[in-house]
Amino acid sequence: QMQVGMEGQMQVGYEQPGLAVEGGMLMASGEQTLQVNVMNARGLYNADGFLAGKSDPYCICLIPEKPKHKFQTPVINNCLDPDWDHTGRIEGFQAGDSLE
Repeated sequence: QMQVGMEGQMQVGYEQPGLAVEGGMLMASGEQTLQVNVMNARGLYNADGFLAGKSDPYCICLIPEKPKHKFQTPVINNCLDPDWDHTGRIEGFQAGDSLE
């Protein structure tokens, strides 16, 4: 489990058995599929303005080097402390790729 910007949490797991993680780095060759659980965010900025209600947050998780490899959580309306507990899959992840 890792914290994202001290404002939320997500968990990352690997679907393929037999993979090793050493020093935070994936030690495998070839493309892998990640399972990412976006859990929550806290204290988000209200981007809708004072009279329009609260923000409608969602989270996009992607490999920056491969922007087509991504998923998005559902939108939670009028909420600054969303709890998604949403699991998405990122295919095409390789050792050395980053995740945003």
